[in-house]
Amino acid sequence: MTKNLLTLSLGIALSTFTISSLASSQTQNVEAKITVKNTFKLEVKQSFDFGTVRAVSKAASKAALSIPANPNLQLTTTAAGGSDPAIMDILDSTSAQPAQLSIAEATKYTPLTIELPDVGTTPAELAAQNGPSTTPVFKITAFTLYATVGQNANQNIAITANQGTITTDGSGNAEFNLGATLTTDDIDGEYIDDEYTGSVSVTVSY
Repeated sequence: MTKNLLTLSLGIALSTFTISSLASSQTQNVEAKITVKNTFKLEVKQSFDFGTVRAVSKAASKAALSIPANPNLQLTTTAAGGSDPAIMDILDSTSAQPAQLSIAEATKYTPLTIELPDVGTTPAELAAQNGPSTTPVFKITAFTLYATVGQNANQNIAITANQGTITTDGSGNAEFNLGATLTTDDIDGEYIDDEYTGSVSVTVSY
């Protein structure tokens, strides 16, 4: 009788030990990360070229030459009025082209804002590389935009308050043409035979 009681007691003790050893827990730290890429590439694929012109500047009037952003349209000139008008006549338009900019490595299918300078208030100037400081300049006074790559490709881009919007394609790319209207100066003066240059600041952002 005593021997059987001892055996039973030992079995209960072993069972209790086994159950207790399984009641454990473990903790692991899981790392987390996020990568931010707000940058993209903006490049000038081609610059403005208004061709070769004959030009005369007059204080009382302005002549204009417009190079459209839309590649399906032609260069146009606007004659000045009056008895002694300013002149802007195209002599050679072979090299004429709008500016073209490309966007790459941006977020796909995402609208981007194109911001242009307010040339309606402060025109961008193209000045002679040589000659006296009194030489008249040419002035960029207006812009047009046309999407060539992107979700809104082959469409004019409306400009409101000096801004337009282009949407990237499925690869995060977009391209657009920038057209402009160039006018003669608002002074009486002689344009010298020279190359007239300047620059336009174009900002693209999310």
